[in-house]
Amino acid sequence: GFDHSTQYFTVKSTYMLSGLSDSSERWTATDDFISTELAADVVDRCVQYDGSLIFVEVPLGTFLTCAIHVNGTTPGTMYIAKEVPFGYVKFVSDQQPNGTNEIWSLRDFAFGNR
Repeated sequence: GFDHSTQYFTVKSTYMLSGLSDSSERWTATDDFISTELAADVVDRCVQYDGSLIFVEVPLGTFLTCAIHVNGTTPGTMYIAKEVPFGYVKFVSDQQPNGTNEIWSLRDFAFGNR
């Protein structure tokens, strides 16, 4: 859901690991997402954002994305498309010291309560 007074969304995430799944919900500020306009700009001017245009297949479909390496708490490559709200389609973390990495893929998206 969306709380108009606080401008927060409820985000439900389902994590899959070795065939097992776990779900969580959290309130997330509108400012934590990129706008649809920014996602379109990133894809349209991908090279200016130091990215590369690439088609990416995720469970929800195949999208033309701008792949951009990001630094932060979990550095890796973010794949941004203009056809989905908030732009996020996939994330692949850089390899961790233990030899593993995280891959997040968009499986589904729906407005409202589910």
